[in-house]
Amino acid sequence: MPLPRISLSTLALCAGLFASPALAQAINGQYDAYSCHSGPISDSVLRITWPTLSFHESTCTISESIAGAENTYLMHCSGEGEYWASQIRITPQVGGDLVINIRGSDTVFRRCN
Repeated sequence: MPLPRISLSTLALCAGLFASPALAQAINGQYDAYSCHSGPISDSVLRITWPTLSFHESTCTISESIAGAENTYLMHCSGEGEYWASQIRITPQVGGDLVINIRGSDTVFRRCN
């Protein structure tokens, strides 16, 4: 059975996300779940400076990968005086977008810059 064809850029992005801090910077940038024109204070903006993810009114830090769960990490978050831990799955898409899964819900974040 032939192997599926995967582009080199997709492999590089995936390897960059999970192999080393230098390569993980490939996903650094600003994303938006609705429109990159919704403004800097939009509720749907996500900023990534690996290993920090900044959402509207909350910030999370990736602390470790979850063994046996591809693209899945433990993150520690704070916002509005609250602190919590959660799992996040980050799946890079061809073209630079990300699918983020938190608490079983997928959201597509479009790369803005």
